[in-house]
Amino acid sequence: SYGQSVLRPYGYQDPNDGMPEDENEQKRLGDAAAEVMSGYKSEHAGEGGFVGAGGCDDWMHDFGSMYSFTIEL
Repeated sequence: SYGQSVLRPYGYQDPNDGMPEDENEQKRLGDAAAEVMSGYKSEHAGEGGFVGAGGCDDWMHDFGSMYSFTIEL
């Protein structure tokens, strides 16, 4: 992967089509992680037309009840 991004759920849909109920907390944690890893940005995995189904991070968020992120190096 490429992009220096901290990607937040959901990756299977455009953020305009819905966001997780805990979006505020996900954004806070994603922004904090991106800030610590200077040069990174925090964004939804489905932003910019890059929608992809089948990611384990979305599954862990919904069914594992945990925070999950994809880090693009």
